[in-house]
Amino acid sequence: VSFSSSAHPQNIYSQDDLPKTVVRTLNQGSNVMSMDFHPQQHTILL
Repeated sequence: VSFSSSAHPQNIYSQDDLPKTVVRTLNQGSNVMSMDFHPQQHTILL
């Protein structure tokens, strides 16, 4: 069984959505809303 390169999960999210996805994943189950990304304010939280 062979898989095409288009089947890789990495291609699901665009670069703009990726940071939001990471933040949502890290904050699952929490009520913290201040860590949301703003369209014109790219804050890196590491």
